[in-house]
Amino acid sequence: AIAGIIDLLRCQGCFTLCCRYVICLGLSTSRITTVRELLPTSDHYEQFGQLFEEALFEFQNDNSIELHAVGEENSSRHMLALQVEKKLAQYKNRTLMKAVGHFITGEEMGVTAYHFARAVIDAFFDNDLLNAVKIFMENAIGSFGLCVMSSLDAHSKMCLAARGQTISLALYPKKQIICYGSEQAAIKAGMLHQFPGSVTREEES
Repeated sequence: AIAGIIDLLRCQGCFTLCCRYVICLGLSTSRITTVRELLPTSDHYEQFGQLFEEALFEFQNDNSIELHAVGEENSSRHMLALQVEKKLAQYKNRTLMKAVGHFITGEEMGVTAYHFARAVIDAFFDNDLLNAVKIFMENAIGSFGLCVMSSLDAHSKMCLAARGQTISLALYPKKQIICYGSEQAAIKAGMLHQFPGSVTREEES
């Protein structure tokens, strides 16, 4: 269950995944339901993702702005969200908007197309592994410790988190070992390990 939630939350850099996250968890009207008819299909998410990508491309070209600058400036995110809102309001996208009608309820209910667009854009720039774990921990209950990795960036990122208990970390750079655990004694395991050294191609052959 935790892996599934992290999979929803870790969506940085992909508009399709960001749309799925926002519909399921990112709006005040969001809910994960077993009634499939209430949720958009994977094709709908793909179409939304393409629409956001087109809007971003047009926004960058019109304003001569780099991608990182869009993410760093709140005003740029706002302007991009307005541009997406205009695209969503186009007649050709009426069927696509019906797919999220249960979640984008209009101004009277407090969730407009702009709120949806802004939430997706924020997730696109912000929801890396660290922020995904942060969101999870803010909404989790109980006492536990976690080590979280994603296949998207497992080569470079790992997040440790604990609620209601401690978690310890030890680095052994010369032995190329990282030990972590809820018990301090566990991280001493690397002290007894003798790293054999690097393996050369000649030794492998």
